[in-house]
Amino acid sequence: GLEKGLPTFCDKPIGETPAGTRRILEFARKNKAPIMSSSLFRHEWGTEAALRMRDAGEFGPIEYVIASLQGGYSHDAWMVYGQHPAWMVVTLMGAGAEAVSMYARESDCHALVTYPDRMPAEIWYGRPGGDFYYNHTEVHFQKKKYEYTPAIEGDFWYGHHYEMFRMAATFREMARTRIEPIPHEEILEVTAIIHAAAKSRQEQGRLVRLEEVL
Repeated sequence: GLEKGLPTFCDKPIGETPAGTRRILEFARKNKAPIMSSSLFRHEWGTEAALRMRDAGEFGPIEYVIASLQGGYSHDAWMVYGQHPAWMVVTLMGAGAEAVSMYARESDCHALVTYPDRMPAEIWYGRPGGDFYYNHTEVHFQKKKYEYTPAIEGDFWYGHHYEMFRMAATFREMARTRIEPIPHEEILEVTAIIHAAAKSRQEQGRLVRLEEVL
């Protein structure tokens, strides 16, 4: 599809590595093919509401984000499903992360995503304790904390169907207009965060700069 310039959706993990992701994005650009890749979480009702709050500026800028995915951590699971909370961080905070430090213990892990110009964001994979929501996101604005799960009115499946519909609708709009809804730098940064975090865990939680894996 990309070679023919067709609008294309690439599921996670696009390219598997930062180098592979960059090659796919460059190939799409070369062939003038609109490309979309993201987490389903980007299209949750709560994410859309948080983005509206951010863009309206009523509660001030976002100061930091805590994105959690429940379920047991493993290296292989992190490389695929860790992309979900990483996408929450990049979607809400924008591109511009500088480095990542990650620590894992048993079936839980915690990653700190740092920036040169703002407070860090946190990612939990297998966050311990609490009720099971599959994923949970906290958005800390200057004047308000907004938190959400996939559920709408307490119904997980209602919310899950909504986010699937919204992802499909976003892709259809891209196919119609040929305007990409997600910046390439955000797609590449998510892949880099995942790999920098994995490298950090292997090196006892060292703060690994994204440029080391890009």
